Amino acid sequence: MVGARSNSPLTRGRGTDICMYKQRKVGPVGHHDASIFECCLYFTANSLAREISRLADRQFGQLGMSTPHAFLLTQVVERPGITQKDLAHELNLAQSTVSRFVDTLVARGFLVKEADGRQVHVHSTPTGRALIPRINEAWGGLYREYCDLLGEEAAERLTRLTLDAHRRLAAKE
Repeated sequence: MVGARSNSPLTRGRGTDICMYKQRKVGPVGHHDASIFECCLYFTANSLAREISRLADRQFGQLGMSTPHAFLLTQVVERPGITQKDLAHELNLAQSTVSRFVDTLVARGFLVKEADGRQVHVHSTPTGRALIPRINEAWGGLYREYCDLLGEEAAERLTRLTLDAHRRLAAKE
């Protein structure tokens, strides 16, 4: 029954799903365009991330590296001697993940590590720096691809809204 309390965020009634968090009509049950998760930020943000990741994988895969590896390499080139801790903060990744990524890029000859007591500073090699123009091309290709799909204004607005949401949620921690 519509409006009835349940453990689900959705209540079904009269052929429609109602999002109980907003009492929002999301479409007829069973309709191919409707999803019971359309009112869930968690679900839609993760779905968007998977789609954007597919686009990015196509672009950055041409370089033989993952998108996060390319972002990390770019950050090291822009900030020579950055610590792994600062990289983790800048890229919003766990320090253990950054450590694995750095080790991978060191093994491939793109980065070198320099220990300074307990801190590890990271520097790019000439081989790593030589990849930056190709990384920038891949980044530009990704931007053009999602702008073609979403429209440039909508893509930029979505980026700003997503960044703002991230900052607000991260500030609560």
